[in-house]
Amino acid sequence: MLFGVSWVKDPDSGTGVRRGTGKRAANGLAFTDGGVMMRIDYRTVFPAATQAMAGLEAAVHQSSLEAPLLELVKLRASQLNGCGYCVDMHTKNAKGIGVEDQRLHLVVVWKEAPVYSLHERAALGWCEALTMLASSPVPDDVYEQVAGQFSSEEIVALTLA
Repeated sequence: MLFGVSWVKDPDSGTGVRRGTGKRAANGLAFTDGGVMMRIDYRTVFPAATQAMAGLEAAVHQSSLEAPLLELVKLRASQLNGCGYCVDMHTKNAKGIGVEDQRLHLVVVWKEAPVYSLHERAALGWCEALTMLASSPVPDDVYEQVAGQFSSEEIVALTLA
């Protein structure tokens, strides 16, 4: 979620762990390992905000939601938002914790792809509904699907992811 921070699979425990990936160019612009430009390095411009976001991110990762599910949701939100930096970051993060390429490629068409469980579909539907709030409210059937698959605490964590 944070610029310059990614989650990779810990080889010992198999769980996601944070690592910094940001690089700084000579002109002061920050870049990811993949070369996607960050216009502002949030970490240095407003560190209190990024520290607060890091706390939120840590809380979400301490929930019962699985790290691969969280990365799929973040990837889909990034696609909907048209954020190349975030799509690059969340794709790399997901690959780093073992999410298969096919699942990464098909998340953009998750409704038609048979590789996602009902659990994942409910999370991706919730993600889309929340990301697109400006164009329409969350439909009742989308809420009913997510409520049928996740606890209230997990729904809050998904919402904040």
